[in-house]
Amino acid sequence: MNKFFKSRFFIITATVAVLLTVVVSALAASGHFSVLTNAVNIMVTPIQKGFGSFGLAINGYKSYFDSVDELKAENEALKAEVNELKDFIYDAEAMKEENEFYKNFLGIKEENPDYVFLDADVIGRQAGNYMTVVSLDKGTKDGVEKNMPIISENGGIVGYISEAGINWSKASSIIDTSASVGVYIERTSETGVLCGEFQLEKEGLCRINYLEGDSKVEVGDRVMTSGLGSIYPQGMLVGIVERVEYDDSLRGKYAVVRPFADITDIEKVMILTSFEGES
Repeated sequence: MNKFFKSRFFIITATVAVLLTVVVSALAASGHFSVLTNAVNIMVTPIQKGFGSFGLAINGYKSYFDSVDELKAENEALKAEVNELKDFIYDAEAMKEENEFYKNFLGIKEENPDYVFLDADVIGRQAGNYMTVVSLDKGTKDGVEKNMPIISENGGIVGYISEAGINWSKASSIIDTSASVGVYIERTSETGVLCGEFQLEKEGLCRINYLEGDSKVEVGDRVMTSGLGSIYPQGMLVGIVERVEYDDSLRGKYAVVRPFADITDIEKVMILTSFEGES
């Protein structure tokens, strides 16, 4: 203990304390205590200012992060609203298309009151260079049978039911090589048989065979179903003549036809389940 009181640290500390006491007492006695106060304030003020700025900075950062969180929440809310609007627009478009679809069929129904339709959605497509078969969501439980005609919303023949299951069916296009349809040229009333052909199938086309050598068929003529020896009723739209050529082996002309209904582009069809004169 004696060593501590004799140490340099203790002596210096004690001396500084005594000097400070003497200075403070002297300034107080002489009325200059404010000088000391000012000196202390001069030294302390920057420190206080620093702590104050630090506190403001902390508050600023807190406010910043709070704002970021608020902006994130607002952004998520706006995204949700945009998605809702997109869904609304999509639903409105889908409803508009569906209304247009049924409106077109209503017109066909009014012109042909004996037609009985069943609507069906395309649920699958055949893979390949050119599609000629699609799958539908209606089957035998809905009254679908093999060889029933299928038409698109513009009234054009798509094809026919080639296979039917309980809750599904498959539709083959009129451009398929296995298809044949009795047809006539609307302008000239000439008759023929519309058939699928392998090479034309790749182009989405088919041809009318058995036209006379002096046939008056021309490019742009409309082709209709004749109803003769066919599963289709008379007077249904088939397609437009795209070119006319001569077949030496058949000793007659044939017409290349582009169907009104493109099976690669349809999403919804009508199955003609019954009509007057159906065989």
